[in-house]
Amino acid sequence: MKELSEQSHYEILDIEPGCTDVEIEAAYERARRQLGPDSLATYALIEPEESRKLLARLEEAYRELANPDARSVYDREHGFPARGKAGRAEPEAAAGAADSPGARPTSEVAAGAP
Repeated sequence: MKELSEQSHYEILDIEPGCTDVEIEAAYERARRQLGPDSLATYALIEPEESRKLLARLEEAYRELANPDARSVYDREHGFPARGKAGRAEPEAAAGAADSPGARPTSEVAAGAP
């Protein structure tokens, strides 16, 4: 396992880079329950100083990923894929619009098919 200081914000929250804002919020809440100061799960496993560091990194990750502008900067600086307006990673350029679900063949569009 990577050192805490070497983990990305996504690794800290245990989420994928293409996740939505809702998924970020849920991951943050789950991590706070599991790692917070009142958690019995970590009480005997983590020293108080290590727990404080972990919670500080958790807060930093959430603050940055929950803010769309800060997240875009973070993703760009760390080489994560850019996301579209829906919060998901942009599809690869080679995938094209015709590959998307519900896309109609060009011949149908030209013929005025509904």
